[in-house]
Amino acid sequence: MFRQAGFALGVAVVAPLAFSPVAFAAELTPVDPRPAPGLPAQVNAQIRGLSAAPGPTRPKTSMTMTQYRAQKVRWSAKNCTKATLAAKVAVKEITPKVVVECATVKTPLSWSDLSKGSMDLHFSRVRSTTPTKKAKARVLFVNPGGPGGAAGPMAVSVAATATALRKTHDIVGVDPRGTGGSTALNCPPKALGVSDSRVLTSKVRNEARTNLKNFVAGCVKKYDAYLPHITTLNTVSDHDLVRQLLAGRTVKADWYGVSGGSWMGAWYAQRYPNSLERVVLDANTEFTADWRTSFAAFPMGFQRRFEGQFLPWMARQNKEFKAGSTTKQTKAAYERVRAAAGKGKVTGMRADDVDAIVMMLMYNDESFPLAAQFIAGTDAALRKNGKTDPAIPKEFLEAMGDDADASALTVRTAILCNDTPYTRTPASYEREFRGNIARYPLVAGMHDMVMAGCAYWPYKPAAAPKIDGTRGPVKLMVQTEFDPATPIEGARKAHAANASTRMITVAGAGGHGGYLAMNPCVDKAVNAYLTKGTMLTRDLTCAGTPLPNEKKVFPVTWKP
Repeated sequence: MFRQAGFALGVAVVAPLAFSPVAFAAELTPVDPRPAPGLPAQVNAQIRGLSAAPGPTRPKTSMTMTQYRAQKVRWSAKNCTKATLAAKVAVKEITPKVVVECATVKTPLSWSDLSKGSMDLHFSRVRSTTPTKKAKARVLFVNPGGPGGAAGPMAVSVAATATALRKTHDIVGVDPRGTGGSTALNCPPKALGVSDSRVLTSKVRNEARTNLKNFVAGCVKKYDAYLPHITTLNTVSDHDLVRQLLAGRTVKADWYGVSGGSWMGAWYAQRYPNSLERVVLDANTEFTADWRTSFAAFPMGFQRRFEGQFLPWMARQNKEFKAGSTTKQTKAAYERVRAAAGKGKVTGMRADDVDAIVMMLMYNDESFPLAAQFIAGTDAALRKNGKTDPAIPKEFLEAMGDDADASALTVRTAILCNDTPYTRTPASYEREFRGNIARYPLVAGMHDMVMAGCAYWPYKPAAAPKIDGTRGPVKLMVQTEFDPATPIEGARKAHAANASTRMITVAGAGGHGGYLAMNPCVDKAVNAYLTKGTMLTRDLTCAGTPLPNEKKVFPVTWKP
């Protein structure tokens, strides 16, 4: 889902509800080993290493709505963030002539009270390749989710990959308030002091609780004037201001949101029903519910992907990895590596770090070989030497350990706690954790800390809109059957509760995001909708593509 999943390696690790094959850099994620299309792993690592500017001390001067709407947009490549420019360098070989330009305007800190001041709002644009005076390019907003992922790099990678869209659209990525080139809020993440989520003593639980409480308290002390206003509703209003500045008040824009970006797109369409025309929601959250409900599905989704797809695939690839020819044997290899890390026998790693690495490599099929090599190579070295370095590139570990994503973590926490009701009882999150860790041990330990910060959040959550599809355009949902971060069960519930949706299901597939993932069936349907306005008349099922080194799609028999 949301590519900010939890705490590991001593710091907060950014890991989704949001990610697609072309959006990963925009979410400041750990290294993704997949080759182009998209951005290469080394550039993703570079982007994660780019620290945001120091956070502001107070809101900027207030403006009137007339002044906000009369702002001049001054485009320049020199205005782009380092992350967006790094993305441009990365896609140069794919699309040599891609033109990227960026701008910054002012937006109200509070859209319901303009007297509270303003914030900077930064956005990036890749111009259409074929605009004419008679056929002006459409505006396509892209958002990678998180929530809290900067969208500039995603605009670049979508433009490089989606050649059909470049002909019809200016592709625009708005860095959400609080992140990227917009006014950035940076609350340094704190280690929770948990090394093995399967073994939590009362001492460890108390330490984790204290560290979460201190993280929230420090953030509130630093950004009290800003944090209550970091909400999805304010963020979609920011997007609508950009729409008016770029296209005019009466011209509709289009939307492509992934994971947490599906939540934002659904809320945008409901809040401003006359502002969006063609809306694509990929890797869907259960956007008709609340954040806690969506994140509650996170542990099951990853466990199913891990045990139902990855471990059987690794067993079928035993000739290469030599870790066992059955799922039972490959799982045993993983457990041996995890146990050894817990005993200090894998250099620089704890038990939860093994889980975190495997989790991150479950987002994409192309990551499976790296995950298998990590498990099989480390296990073989342990059996031979009793102690070893992890069998995974050093660059991957460095990217996972990087804490430069403080603004994304800050905004994610604020969005989750501000958007919808939550409980301030720490014990409720611990009860949820205990139930999940027994059934879904791969990521339950990280997942349950995602929402736990809300137990200490001092602000009253905003009233959430009812996302029922009674307003706004018909939305096209895209969902892989075994998406780990945003499981299909939540997407189906959102689809059923929202009459104005059609859904493409990618049968047998398990990547996080189905569009621009080299599936011709999906891309054809989505491109027809975005470029020509041709919406499906009924739901569609597309066949998934085989996992690496295989010629067919194998069934998943694992059940939650």
